[in-house]
Amino acid sequence: MFAPAVVAAREATVNDRGRATNPHIDWPLRRTPIDECHAWRDQLADVVDDEGTRLRALTKAEETFILHEQLLAKIDYRYTAERWHVIAKETQDAESIAPLWASQELFLARIAALEQHHVETSYPDGILINVLKARQLGLSTLTQSLLAHRVTTQTSVRGLTAVSDQEQSKYLMSMAELIVRELPWWLKPKELFHEKNQHIVFANEQGEPGSSVIVESGKSMKGALQD
Repeated sequence: MFAPAVVAAREATVNDRGRATNPHIDWPLRRTPIDECHAWRDQLADVVDDEGTRLRALTKAEETFILHEQLLAKIDYRYTAERWHVIAKETQDAESIAPLWASQELFLARIAALEQHHVETSYPDGILINVLKARQLGLSTLTQSLLAHRVTTQTSVRGLTAVSDQEQSKYLMSMAELIVRELPWWLKPKELFHEKNQHIVFANEQGEPGSSVIVESGKSMKGALQD
């Protein structure tokens, strides 16, 4: 999802399986340029209404583009974030997270190196990082992008946003909410529950509770995190 070699290996696997299971779709996966992706978003805006109800059939080209984007989103964080993740800049205008800052690139490079090492050594756990950082390096924003990406592209994942203060935790959660809200309809899972700045539960492919993200803080008096 982060290391180029890991992404390439997973992409090759997806292409092989895709040719076998979806022969009517064009393969291999196509990495669509950013401007072209946004043009597709405009073209596909009339396919569903605000409630997600299908309004018209897809052409083969549209179906191929959507499936490719969905599959690439699952295996390549950078590809998806550069095209579809939106953040609020200091002017409060919503803009793409790309281009990333140098500090964010360093952080992603470290994650990629750890992922590569985990794959090569069959390390059983996830990527755990304790970031001792200065302020205003864009890492809080990046972690919310990573969180939004994981819970919207993988099933049965529990995400958590927590800092010392509950209000600051809610502020960080609002970053992830903006990213999810601005995703194109084909990358946005259905929400089964949403309490603003607090808790989101997404549906899986069967319409049942899947991934979720919740807000907590170091000052929580619950004694344990709640579902």
